[in-house]
Amino acid sequence: MMSHVLGISVLYRKPTAVRLSLLSFLGPFSVDVWVHLIVAYIVVSMLLFVIGKLCPTEWTNPYPCIREPEVLETPFTLMDTPFFVIGALLKGSTGFAPVGISTRTLTVSWWFFNLIIGSTYVANLAAALATKSVAWPFQKAENLAYQQKIKYGAKKNGSTLSFFKDSSHEAYNIMYSYMMDHADEVLIEKIEDGVRKVQQENYAYLIESTSIEYIKQRKCNVTQVGGLLDAKSYGIAMKKDAPYRTDFSGAILKLQENGIINELQYKWWKQKRGGNECEEKIKVQVKALNFEDVSGVFLIMISGVMLSWLFAGWSFLWNVRNLATRYKVSYKDQIVEELKFLAKCSSKKMVKKKRDISRDD
Repeated sequence: MMSHVLGISVLYRKPTAVRLSLLSFLGPFSVDVWVHLIVAYIVVSMLLFVIGKLCPTEWTNPYPCIREPEVLETPFTLMDTPFFVIGALLKGSTGFAPVGISTRTLTVSWWFFNLIIGSTYVANLAAALATKSVAWPFQKAENLAYQQKIKYGAKKNGSTLSFFKDSSHEAYNIMYSYMMDHADEVLIEKIEDGVRKVQQENYAYLIESTSIEYIKQRKCNVTQVGGLLDAKSYGIAMKKDAPYRTDFSGAILKLQENGIINELQYKWWKQKRGGNECEEKIKVQVKALNFEDVSGVFLIMISGVMLSWLFAGWSFLWNVRNLATRYKVSYKDQIVEELKFLAKCSSKKMVKKKRDISRDD
C-alpha cells in the first residue's frame, strides 16, 4: 500500500540575486551570435559599397539644375556606406535611400534582419532584467562532496544518514565520511535545529523532500536544491495475513483516486499551522540565445545578399552593353574600363561625351 512517494533532497538557504555587471546588456545573445552579427555588419557594408558602384542608377546628378552634368556621384562612399548600415541597425536616420533594385534588395534584407534581431534582443533583455538570476553555490547534492565552503549534514541516527552509509556511490561515500568526521558539527538531533542552522549558517541540511515541502511553506528564506537522491514510499505495517489488509488497501486506493489524499496534504502542508506563507513564484531563467536559435534570420539575409548580387550583375552588364553601343567600343574594352574605375573606389564619375570619344579616335 503506497500513500506517498518521497526521497532525500537538500534544504538550503535561498541565495541572493546576482548584481548586474557592466556588460549585462550583452547577455541576451551568446558570444557566437555577437561574432556573427559583427561579421554580418562588415560583410553587408562591403557588399553594399561594391553593389552601389556596380548599379548604374545609383550614379546621379549632384546638381539637378544642370541638365548635362560633367560628374555623377553616388551616396555609397567608403565613409557613408558603413554609417548607412549601422544607422539601419540602430533604427536611426540614414540620410539617403537606395535607388537601384540591387541595392534596395540588399537594404531590405538587412532591414528585415535588423527587425528580427532587434526585437529578439529587446525581448530577451527585458525578460532577463525582469527575472534576475541568482547565484547557486551548488546545483545538486553530489556537488557538496567536492567542495569545502558549505557544511552539510543530516539527522543523527536517522534514515537519511543510513542511506549514505549503505550507498555504493562514490560521492555519497565521501559525504558520509565527511559527516562522520564532523559529526559534532553537522549531525543534528532535531529537524528544527537543522532548519535553524540552515537559516543562520552556510549549511545544507539533507532531509526528506516531504519535510522540505512543509518547511518551505513556513520558512521563506530556505528552499530545496536539486532533485531526489533516492525514491521511497511509506505504507502501513500490518500483521501478516491480516483480514483487514484488503479493506485498508482498497480504502487508500479510493482516497488516491478521489484526490482526497492530495487535499489532505494541501490542507496540512499549505493551510494549517502557518502554511502558505511563502508561496514561491516560478521564475524561468533566461538563457542567452545561441546561433542555432537565430540561424533562420541569417539564412534569409544571405538569400537577400545572393539575390542582390544577381540584380547587380545583371544591371552592370546591361549598362556596359549600352555604353559600348553608345560609344562604339568593344564590349570587352568597356568592361575593363568600368572595372578599372570601380577599383579606384571613387565616389565621383566623369561623364563621357561623344565628342570625347571622337577626339580619342
